[in-house]
Amino acid sequence: MIYAGRYWAEINPSLPQIPYGRIVYEWKLLKFAAESCKWSLDRIISEEPGFEQFFNPRELLSGGFGGTDNLHYGLYDQSRYWDWELSSGAAGTGPSILKRVETSELPSLGAFVRSWRDGDLPHEEFRATLKRLGADPLAVDVVLTSPEDEAPDAGRWMSSDLPGMYRREHASLVFRSDTTTVVVDPQVLSGTWTTNHGRYPAGDLTRRVDAVLITHHHQDHWHIPSILYLTRPDTPVIVPDVPRPNMLCWERFTDTLAAVGQAAIVGEWDSTITVGDIEIDVLPFRGEQPTKYAPGPPPDLRNWGNCYRINTPHFSAVILADSGVDPTGDICPSLEASVKKRGPVDFLLCNCRTFPEGINMGNPHYSLALPFDRLQQIFADREKGRIESMTLGPSGIAGACAAAQARYFLPYAQGFRGIGVDPVGDPSEASILAEVEEEMRHRSPGTQVTGWYPGSSVTLDARGRLLERAFA
Repeated sequence: MIYAGRYWAEINPSLPQIPYGRIVYEWKLLKFAAESCKWSLDRIISEEPGFEQFFNPRELLSGGFGGTDNLHYGLYDQSRYWDWELSSGAAGTGPSILKRVETSELPSLGAFVRSWRDGDLPHEEFRATLKRLGADPLAVDVVLTSPEDEAPDAGRWMSSDLPGMYRREHASLVFRSDTTTVVVDPQVLSGTWTTNHGRYPAGDLTRRVDAVLITHHHQDHWHIPSILYLTRPDTPVIVPDVPRPNMLCWERFTDTLAAVGQAAIVGEWDSTITVGDIEIDVLPFRGEQPTKYAPGPPPDLRNWGNCYRINTPHFSAVILADSGVDPTGDICPSLEASVKKRGPVDFLLCNCRTFPEGINMGNPHYSLALPFDRLQQIFADREKGRIESMTLGPSGIAGACAAAQARYFLPYAQGFRGIGVDPVGDPSEASILAEVEEEMRHRSPGTQVTGWYPGSSVTLDARGRLLERAFA
């Protein structure tokens, strides 16, 4: 039997390994002094033939962009190969199959990943399929030698057959009505920290998934194998519009989904999409851009995304993911417009943590999307203790809850360490929520801050009272 929790997969565009982390790390050590940073970038370029097309070291001296248009856009407009990987055992430690494929081969890969869904693909058929896809026979034999009972015991997800909202791995949520199932940002087949590095619980969705919602392009939200595992070819995947792929969003979601044979719907901002008895309002995705305030990157150099208001017959919920404020605006006016259209929201969910803008080693490529004088300004402000966040943070969350007139705030998208386990660690999610609750007292006193762990679910009863179901 093949199932999530034993095998992990990746399907990604094949792109040059640009050393963003090294560049930004060295610039920080050099305190963003222009001459020194130019010298550093020149040296990095000299070590890798072809890198000169991606960088303009001399532009640093005049405060301009260190990255060229080819780095910002051209690299992602080109016809590309794809890298796919299949691993078994504990993520990062088990054997792997790695292969580069052409776009024409993606439909076969998509069908292969979907074949795992039913959980009854015999090993010999699995082995034969991998070899037909061109995987190295020796690598296939090594990956498939581990007996199934060595899969880590990570517990079992609560059955999602009752109406409610279910918290799963990292940023993944399951919405159930009496007739319809919608999944947000699945990570089922990812072997990273979003699934506790390969320790994924057993038990998958008990009913057919009717739609998948994707918030934005970061790999802890957009994972092609996980989408394929949960869907059939005609299952709609609702995705953000991407006017032009770029360094901050290097795929057009619809193109990738078409290449793997998956149905897709572009969720235009301020539109409504109906799936069964669930209505989904598509809201703008603000924040998690390189800067919170102007000046930022050019308007089309953007981390494109969607937020969503999900309206079920039992409750409504706003999903903000990692959004916040950016030079184009913030999410609050859209939330106020949503209240005028549909009334107050029952639940509002978003990531609670703050991510420093501009110079952020979690997203080092963000720095190359900004002119150098902007980076110097951000660094100087940071040296004085002034740090702006590209996400909402506790204060921004309270403001968003006030704008949405939310009855309850729930955290999510903060990692995954197992069912019933604090997903964050240190500091704990409870301590982060305490900060949110303190801000809420001042800015949105009508909102109740509610803690829950992955594996739990919430809904409202007929009188509108909160019902929580704890993990088993």
